[in-house]
Amino acid sequence: MWSKGFNRLKIMVISLRYSGFADYAADPGAFSRFAGAEVLRLPLRPRGRGSIGLVRNYLSFVVWGLLLGPWKLRGRHFDAIFVFQTSPITAALPALWLRRLKRAPLLMWVLLGLMLYSGYLGYKASLIRKVSAEERKAMVPLHYGQRHAQFGAVILGLTLLGAAGGMAATFLKNGKLIIGPHLFVGLAVAVLVIATASLGPSLQKGKDWARGLHVAINGGVLMLFGWQAFTGIAIVQKLLSSATAPTSLGT
Repeated sequence: MWSKGFNRLKIMVISLRYSGFADYAADPGAFSRFAGAEVLRLPLRPRGRGSIGLVRNYLSFVVWGLLLGPWKLRGRHFDAIFVFQTSPITAALPALWLRRLKRAPLLMWVLLGLMLYSGYLGYKASLIRKVSAEERKAMVPLHYGQRHAQFGAVILGLTLLGAAGGMAATFLKNGKLIIGPHLFVGLAVAVLVIATASLGPSLQKGKDWARGLHVAINGGVLMLFGWQAFTGIAIVQKLLSSATAPTSLGT
């Protein structure tokens, strides 16, 4: 879908060796394109174990993205730079540098990434009740539940601001709201996010029914917002195609 509206679509990703992908190691050339788009790969240090290994892993993508990214894309022009990375947010740093070098707009799926990461934190928090005492002792200082609640508050605010901002921008541009699935799904997401936030007091009291409903609602939110995010790409394509800019897309 993404490559249809542009002459050239390029994707910059980490090396598949990071995951020990045997098929890629055997034949890298077979993975040089995805859905018609050219794939440019960067090396990445494996995570290993411990917080130090995790920091090195994060920094390796930033460093190689800043150094090798511009070199691999030298002499090329882009309509826009699109970033999708659930975690960490530092993955956007190479894109910010490329935005400056290429003088192209930068687009990010920030809210979708926050939702996925918040879900991960909630899952880790739920495991604390099931693991052994020794494992629980190691997990409690990481404050998974508290961080999950904090991210939830941020998601609530961004969702409401995004819904209001999107409708306002549409109205100012067209003089009316465009009635369609994108609008209805956006409103449904906003309502569901408010509903799951209202379960906070019951969740703090350890109510099992509230926990089950919380998981179910958030699963629905993630599916609906994921659909909205992907269909929103078509809207962005129309906006970019109408602009007078070079005809290629960088990611």
